[in-house]
Amino acid sequence: DTQESARLEGAKNIRIFPYHSLVTTADEAYTSFGHSTHKLKTYTRTWWNIGWLVAELQGSRTVQYEYIQLSSSFEATMDDTALGLSELGKRLKSPPKSKDALIKLLTELVEALANIGHGFKDLDSIKLPLVQPAIIHNGSKDVQLLAAVCLGYVFKGSAPDCPYDNETLKEVFPLIIESLRHLGGPNQVGFKRAHELLQTLAKYKILLLMLDLEGASEDFVPELFRVLLSYAINERNMYTIDADILEVLGVILDEFDSISAAEEEDNSLEIQTALLDEILRPLMPPQKDDKPSAYEVTKNLLHRAENKLQPYVQRFLMEVIDKGGSDNSDLEGDHRDFIYEIYVAWPECMLAVLPRMADELQANLEETRLKAIDLLGRLLLVPGSTLASEYRTLFMEFMRRFSDLKPSVRLAMLSWASTYLMVSSEGSHLAEVPAQVCAAVHKLVLDFDDKVRLSACSTLCQLAVHNLDAVPMEYLQSVAQRLRDKKVPVRRGVLQHLAQVYRSQGLAIHGKGVTLTSTPSGLEWIPGKIVRCCADVDLRQHAVEPILHDELFSPKLSAEVCMQQWISTFAVMDERETPSLVFLLRQKQKARQALRLYLDQRTVLREKSKKDKETLEAIEKMCATAMRLLSDHFPIPSKALESMEKVHELKDGHIFKNLDKILDPAATVHELHTLKEGVLKRLGSKHEAAEFMKLLLIKVSLSTFNKEHVTSGFKLLKECVQNPKEDKRKAKPLVSAGFTLLNMLGTAFPLLFVDTFDDLQILLEDRELGPLREVVLGGTSSMLSCIVPGLAGDATAMKHVKKHEAKMAPLLAGLCSADSRELAKHAVRALCALAGPENAQSAGKAAKSASGVLAGLFDKLVTAMLKNGGPASSSEQTALVVAMQSIGEIAQLRPLLFETKADAVHSFALKLLPNPATKKADQRADKKPTKAAQTSLCLVHTKALKMLVKSCLSESKDAEVCVRASAHAKELLQVLYGLLTMEQRAVDVQLVLAAGSGILQLASKHDMLVTPPMFFQLTTVVQHTNPTVRAGMLRKMKKAFDQNQLGLKYAALLATAAVDPVKEYHQNAMAILTQVVQSFRARARAAQARHAKQKEGAEGPGSRVLILSMPEYIFTYVIALLAHHPNFPAESNKKVKLEVYEPFQEMLDFVLQALTTGSGEKSECCAALPFIRKVLRYIKNTEDPLDSACTHKLYVLSDIALVLVTEISAANGWSIGNFPSSIPLPTSLFRALQSRETSLASEGTQERHPSQKVRRGDGSYLPAHFRLTVRGFGSKTKGQGAEEEDDLSAVLPSRRTTEKTGGASGTALVLKQDPQGAGPSGLSKNAGGSKRNAAPMEESEEEEEEEDGPATTMNDGPWTKEEKELYLDAVRLHGRDMMRIKEHVASKTLVAVKSFWGRQRKRLGLDKLVEEHRMAKDGGCDPEAVAALLAMDSGEFRFSSGKRAAEETLEASRPKIRVLVGSGGEADA
Repeated sequence: DTQESARLEGAKNIRIFPYHSLVTTADEAYTSFGHSTHKLKTYTRTWWNIGWLVAELQGSRTVQYEYIQLSSSFEATMDDTALGLSELGKRLKSPPKSKDALIKLLTELVEALANIGHGFKDLDSIKLPLVQPAIIHNGSKDVQLLAAVCLGYVFKGSAPDCPYDNETLKEVFPLIIESLRHLGGPNQVGFKRAHELLQTLAKYKILLLMLDLEGASEDFVPELFRVLLSYAINERNMYTIDADILEVLGVILDEFDSISAAEEEDNSLEIQTALLDEILRPLMPPQKDDKPSAYEVTKNLLHRAENKLQPYVQRFLMEVIDKGGSDNSDLEGDHRDFIYEIYVAWPECMLAVLPRMADELQANLEETRLKAIDLLGRLLLVPGSTLASEYRTLFMEFMRRFSDLKPSVRLAMLSWASTYLMVSSEGSHLAEVPAQVCAAVHKLVLDFDDKVRLSACSTLCQLAVHNLDAVPMEYLQSVAQRLRDKKVPVRRGVLQHLAQVYRSQGLAIHGKGVTLTSTPSGLEWIPGKIVRCCADVDLRQHAVEPILHDELFSPKLSAEVCMQQWISTFAVMDERETPSLVFLLRQKQKARQALRLYLDQRTVLREKSKKDKETLEAIEKMCATAMRLLSDHFPIPSKALESMEKVHELKDGHIFKNLDKILDPAATVHELHTLKEGVLKRLGSKHEAAEFMKLLLIKVSLSTFNKEHVTSGFKLLKECVQNPKEDKRKAKPLVSAGFTLLNMLGTAFPLLFVDTFDDLQILLEDRELGPLREVVLGGTSSMLSCIVPGLAGDATAMKHVKKHEAKMAPLLAGLCSADSRELAKHAVRALCALAGPENAQSAGKAAKSASGVLAGLFDKLVTAMLKNGGPASSSEQTALVVAMQSIGEIAQLRPLLFETKADAVHSFALKLLPNPATKKADQRADKKPTKAAQTSLCLVHTKALKMLVKSCLSESKDAEVCVRASAHAKELLQVLYGLLTMEQRAVDVQLVLAAGSGILQLASKHDMLVTPPMFFQLTTVVQHTNPTVRAGMLRKMKKAFDQNQLGLKYAALLATAAVDPVKEYHQNAMAILTQVVQSFRARARAAQARHAKQKEGAEGPGSRVLILSMPEYIFTYVIALLAHHPNFPAESNKKVKLEVYEPFQEMLDFVLQALTTGSGEKSECCAALPFIRKVLRYIKNTEDPLDSACTHKLYVLSDIALVLVTEISAANGWSIGNFPSSIPLPTSLFRALQSRETSLASEGTQERHPSQKVRRGDGSYLPAHFRLTVRGFGSKTKGQGAEEEDDLSAVLPSRRTTEKTGGASGTALVLKQDPQGAGPSGLSKNAGGSKRNAAPMEESEEEEEEEDGPATTMNDGPWTKEEKELYLDAVRLHGRDMMRIKEHVASKTLVAVKSFWGRQRKRLGLDKLVEEHRMAKDGGCDPEAVAALLAMDSGEFRFSSGKRAAEETLEASRPKIRVLVGSGGEADA
């Protein structure tokens, strides 16, 4: 130190060595090593340094003299200490037996020794007494601690000599080490003494003497590390003793040799496993968590001695990785935990270890890969981790686990990615590595496993909630597509996660000012996707309503912000999402109405004393009806009804009062929240109906849209419209969306708009709307037409209507004659709504009233239309079109008013419409108008046609009006039919579309007037050559079916869209048909439920109502429709090609696909086949009542459909059972055949029509060589000969003739070829019997059992693997020749061979093998050679003669094969 260095200033030529350099003598040091200081450390175990500086004079031997001279300065001060120590030593030779006396004596000794310096020679008096057993083995811990402190001072004073021999040292050092435990004890006195000892040990490096003792590295040193790191240090003393502990342990580690030196020298000092365990133990759990102070000291120790420890630690880790553990180590835990903790504390040590983890990532054991993923995932999460960049190969292998074969591994990767991306997404964009991880997660959104898909979606959504900028928008859109996932849990989970994402962005703008055109967040599309889920049969509105109510918007958001977001959302909704929102609003409206009915009836029911018995029963019945209506809005109505009955039994009137207040449309969001909490609190969370009540409150409360939202919506719209700084053209879509959304709300909840009439009148009077004029005025008018009818039953609300009626009516009348057809339509509807319900007295009201204004407007419009019979200018044409538009609306909404001039209007409109005679006259006169004139004329014709159609669709209850409307509809249908029968080139496409749409609209109200020819003629519209007409017709049909306006009959028209060349139209038709099937299937279930409640003896599930509501009944119309199709070949056409039937196969399969795979559960799809088969067989016992030539077409189509039905059942493994009831066929399309007796009586006098020849079996009317060409059931290549017979026999299992077939298995049922070439006869044994012909429309149960019997009656047992191989070989060699295949597979009967074909055809790819056989046959190649080639290519030789025979066969046929494959050369062959 500074003081001792100053005393050496007079020395000459002094060389200063480090204080820890130890030499035996200065002479030896000078002679052996000269001035080399680093080599002096090799003598550290032979001489002990007291801690001062050693000086060496070059060229002399006076080092010892200098040392003595240094020490002489302390001699005078040590004389008194020596005398005291001598006295204490004498007393210590015979230590007192009393513990306290001994402690007092040792305390005095400690105080005396504390004053001595190094090199103190007078310690002999206490050296031996201190190590006597009575002292160092004393039972008192305090005595041992004081003795250890004394020994520390003895070591200090005895330097440079060691005070004890090795045997004594083996007793002393354990005492010193054990005494250091007092550092971690609660006793402050003990800690002070132990700290004193530790400081002495650290300063004078006393513990280095242990290293010379035998076995010290195995016993003493590990124990020292254990005591200091595991027991001594804690949170209380960490900052006091940490430096001394590091000094003590670091000096000892410095004396150990490296691994390389230890391997070279015999007497080297190597770090043993026991010592390494104690060094690493504080890094491992649970010590790491229990003693963080020891963890920090150990980390510092590792960094101080990293050069020495790193090779040993790496060797240890390599050993545990290779062997799964170390034989000598007692550390408990997995080696991956060791790697993680060491990496966290000492990442530099892992350079040679971590690359070995790549092997574990690629291990075959799933558990091993999971553990490796867990380790590397934790390492990547370490703050400041550079693993991804420094160990790039390892990181890439880790990333490949995202595509691991096992779902559990992929789930583990997603679990890690979720945490990692959260930590790494602080900025606006992800860094390179997190971006790679995010992209890998996005790929798993389309994983095969549903749990993986859901986890991937959850990870991306959680990241978006945390930081929206970190997730690309296309990733979230991919997540939204999982709302259509095939697994319900995935759909439910994604629904929740997307709502959380949208909610988070709403909170981001909380407290900020918003306008209608505020900058969008980019997530406006999410609510639309969520709302669309109410159309999901598994989720429905029950899953969507809680999301919209509780999770989509935070309660902190104001109504203005919520409405602005809803308008932005509505602006981007598509045609599938908007109807879903309408449906949700309608369901909420119905639920509120049902609850209102129940509360009203319950209130009446409470007044029992004032009612008689009959009245009470009626009220109770009405109350039960209301509860049943309310329960229908829940997922399980039966359970909901039980819960509602329990609620009904409650005596707490406050619950029902709160429910009544919740139904108040004026309640605010805050009031609704308070009321709902009050209801649930009074009911109690443990009540059986608690969950039911929660869902009920969600369904009936207007928290999502209430009066505050409506007011905010009007405020946003007015600010946008009246603000001169707003860009009106950019705001137009949002303004339009806002009005449309408010219109929807007004339709569902008109009472919310009671206070909005002032705003509506202001908007109607505004003349400075600019580009927004049509949107604003049209939206306002439409809103009036939606709101006013709903307010008719509320007297208070109607006062607001009457208050503004006089001012609004003229404004609306002015819009009715405007130049915009859309605006005029909404204005007329609004004016009719203001006029109120139509009656006989409404015409006599004051002229200023809405009714008077409407009557005057109608007279004005009719007069203008009649005067403008032939428009010459564009303005006159526009006025005429607008007038007809307005008149059409009035005719539909005010039929009594329209009837005053109905004849004039109909006469005028019919004259405008073209007719065949006029067209021919125009063509003869060579009148060719310009394209513009033709377009204008077409518009007039179209509007006239629509006006006539609307005039026939009024909802008037007046009997006279209804009769006149029916008469007009009948006349109009004939006109429309005439337009459709004209040549397509002679009628404008828009008029054709209007005519087809008109028939559909009239059919919704006058279906009985639509004749079969009119129905059949609609196919010309669905299959029109112009794609615009086809697309428009599909849209009209979809709209009609969505509104439940059309029956199942008109869904048959969709079958003709199966062959549409535009794929989009084909898909749209399938979507519509699937929706129709779902709707009618739901009706059938409801009908079946109603019949199940009927009394015993009533008709069961086969009742007429149930049958007519089944979607499978569509086949009655499909067969009739296709039989009258102009392209279907007639029976007289003998040269017809088989390709002609292919479109009709596709049409039939199109309908079957919708019935069996497009919708419904598997059981329902399977159950459809018996119904369809019975319908088809019934049709084959009827004739066409319109055209006898079409009867044969009915039979051919039925047989084609029967083949398809049989193929579908075989492909899906379904068995076709019996349909238990008779099926009535529509008499307008089918007529029963006359009985067999009548037919025989007429044979002598009259020749029967070919279609009346009795051959009713399945397949009996199929064309010769007919084959299926749809859905992979067959090939379009025409077959030959007997192969085709066997093909049909495989798919037509019933109604066969019997034939004895030779073979080992006896008799089998097969099909014969019809002698007349019309296909397989398939006559059943009763084909000519009277039983069938006597009742063609109804079959007995006995015959159904015979017809629906299985394909075979023998069971040859399961097919073995060898038999299957032989079967495949036979198909390659012989194609579909079943007899040859039977000879090849000798262990099976012919029936079993054919049955195997039907069951395994698709699964084993038998059609492909047949094509290979046919290809070889057509190319002149030996089929056995092709089979040999295929067998050799797959590495298998299935021929009995073995490989050599196969090679010989192949070699002989090689030239033919070369010709077969083309010019590729022999190598390719």
